[in-house]
Amino acid sequence: MLNTVSHRNYQLSGSIFVRQYPDRLVIESPGGFPAGVTIDNILDRQSPRNRRIAGMLAYCGLVERSGQGMNLIYEVCIKEAKALPDFRGTDDHYVCITLNGLVLDRKMLLLINTMRNGKENEDRGTPLKELHDVLLGHNRGQIQVLLRELKDEKRIILRGTTKAAKWFIFST
Repeated sequence: MLNTVSHRNYQLSGSIFVRQYPDRLVIESPGGFPAGVTIDNILDRQSPRNRRIAGMLAYCGLVERSGQGMNLIYEVCIKEAKALPDFRGTDDHYVCITLNGLVLDRKMLLLINTMRNGKENEDRGTPLKELHDVLLGHNRGQIQVLLRELKDEKRIILRGTTKAAKWFIFST
């Protein structure tokens, strides 16, 4: 919601609409994407439309820093094994984002929670094939975000280089 307030085009009339359904949240905001931002580069390109609003939200402690809203939205979707944001309906005059509330893959969610909670036996590890089978079918971006985060948190380490290689999960 804060991302919507921060990035809407206040030169256009209209309201921000938030529609809650049992399985999804749909947010519509006046103004298309800021100049230079597209669906394809939304995670890589930042173009703040309302710097003062973004700065105020950061100053009040409501956001960590400006320019990371979409990254956080994608990250939460991946961590919760949900579909990535859907921008169908977005045009030059409106941004429409649908956030799906349904878990797409319970095995993926179980793997993520196991890794995050450190419940895996450190000595046994998770066989690489098991990890591969769970991640199969997820896009490269989802997998990279999850593995990078877990590695940065020093929660996982890869031991071995053959088919017998295992990811080891460490609790903090």
